[in-house]
Amino acid sequence: MNTVSHALIGYAASSLIFGPEIARDNIVPIILASSVMDLDHVAYLLKHFKSTIKEAKTGHATPNLQGIFHRVHSQLIFMLLMMVLSFFIDTTLVKIICFNVFLHMGMDALIDSYYHAFKPFSPNLLSIRIFGDKKMRIIADVISVPVLTFILWVI
Repeated sequence: MNTVSHALIGYAASSLIFGPEIARDNIVPIILASSVMDLDHVAYLLKHFKSTIKEAKTGHATPNLQGIFHRVHSQLIFMLLMMVLSFFIDTTLVKIICFNVFLHMGMDALIDSYYHAFKPFSPNLLSIRIFGDKKMRIIADVISVPVLTFILWVI
């Protein structure tokens, strides 16, 4: 799923769970928490630029695209950090950040067909593969951004 969809879904879900006023007041942390996990894609893309372009042209998926932030052990470190931060910042903000980070991970597990969340400890996939075909994932990405933007505009 693309980063914009993660941010839009994170904001919409936060509006439903925490209320529209709280979501509006915390829009920057919501967008950052929803999309910061995708920063590990940049390192992969820079390191494998030529092969990524070739794969994009041929339509092959990139199974190694998820980097360190998409792993369960990184999420454990994140949770420990959030536990410590909860003593110093507002707990509502901590809840919003945690919710959006784990929502990102859950959406990737639902949609992505190459989600190795337990790597390097286990090579097993964690995916329901709703859109297992790359073409279907691209269609879902293209449709999701305008639809989510319209829904948030109405809300």
